[in-house]
Amino acid sequence: MASALEAENNLTAAQTEAEEALRLRQFPEPLLVLAKLDLRDNRPEAAAEKIDRALRLEPTNAAALALKRTVAAKLAQEAQPLPNR
Repeated sequence: MASALEAENNLTAAQTEAEEALRLRQFPEPLLVLAKLDLRDNRPEAAAEKIDRALRLEPTNAAALALKRTVAAKLAQEAQPLPNR
């Protein structure tokens, strides 16, 4: 449900739904929704932590692995020094 809400751009409801799902049971999908929301809020470190949690639950989760690459690229981009002018 959280994924559907996120796809509809209903971000507050998606976050609430994902957090509620995690209170009931730990599984990758709500963690990935929360990670995507963290990315939208420009919090890649928080996103990376949630993705790592998802991968501990399901190490071969393709969506988590793809999102991990996206976050790694964002973190690498942010780590680049500013060019000298």
